[in-house]
Amino acid sequence: TFETLGDIPHQQVAAPVPQKVVLTLPEGAVKSVWSGEEDTMYLCEDYTVHLQTMDSGDLKQSIRCLSGFDQDDLTVVKSTCGDHDRYEWVWTAAGEGGDVICRCALLDDGKFHYALTVTASAAAAGTLTEEWADIMSTFCLKQKE
Repeated sequence: TFETLGDIPHQQVAAPVPQKVVLTLPEGAVKSVWSGEEDTMYLCEDYTVHLQTMDSGDLKQSIRCLSGFDQDDLTVVKSTCGDHDRYEWVWTAAGEGGDVICRCALLDDGKFHYALTVTASAAAAGTLTEEWADIMSTFCLKQKE
């Protein structure tokens, strides 16, 4: 039995590229020095804003990775935003200086999960509801032209 070798062109498959995220942060938000391309943290006066991009596919795993909780243990609200799904939830956690309140919005375009998490101490979170709502309302994917 002989095996024939030849120049057979192989098609290159382009890896999916994350979409651009649109986000308006309050004046004075400072980008953290350890931030990277797929993981960026902004420091605001009384809270932090964390923007992450991860592979899509397993929503339950992404929610567990972001919050530390199973999706079944949270109240996750699903909506649509343009051509992608949007999920939002809130949870509390123990932090170094006491309890913290966290709120997350996750956008799923079928290729990537784009997550925006805001975190503040439990004492400060009650005064940040409106400011967080403003930030969350601007979080979306840039529409393709």
